[in-house]
Amino acid sequence: MVIQPPPLDDNFDSDIEDAVAIQQPLEISWLNFFHNGQLLRVCISTLAGCKIRDDVRSVSADLDTLKSKEISDLFIFSPQHELVSCGVSKMLFQCEDKGFVVHYYPFSDGNLLSIPETVKILEEMMQCLKAGNRICLQSPNGIGKSCMMAGLLGMYLNNSLTFEETRALLCRTKGASAIQTIKEYNFLSEFRKNLEEHNLCLVKE
Repeated sequence: MVIQPPPLDDNFDSDIEDAVAIQQPLEISWLNFFHNGQLLRVCISTLAGCKIRDDVRSVSADLDTLKSKEISDLFIFSPQHELVSCGVSKMLFQCEDKGFVVHYYPFSDGNLLSIPETVKILEEMMQCLKAGNRICLQSPNGIGKSCMMAGLLGMYLNNSLTFEETRALLCRTKGASAIQTIKEYNFLSEFRKNLEEHNLCLVKE
């Protein structure tokens, strides 16, 4: 995955911000999924160093926290404009400098992924987990897109996991606002049906 450099007109400098950051512990939420009887753990967090309202964070300190949890792969779904607005336009490069494998699949809240794109990401996540890697799914506030993708992964790994069970798990873990938009809710609730239709089309080709 090619990572684009940050825009020149970025209003934030994460290196400068890091120097004055009053660090609060990075909140990491763990989800347990099962695949063929095997327990697979996935975590969700905010973007490392994400600066929202008065919450001033350090990219470096947050990445160190993730490292301390033996997380090796980061799946990041925020487009460049979100990274800029959160004051972390250089975060992708900082993640790589810290030794993380960055899986960068940006999409906006109003423009969700297609089923083939979704399956590609889910397969990549599953391969990481099967290889014994710990993965973290990240979005600006640790809810919304990252929760939706975690829910999709759970349903993809376990055919017996229903949408209702998935939504309940996400709400227990991240609160009632885990799924933030109607589009995210519909995408998650219709995933099984849309995946079956997609697979049927592949068989017919």
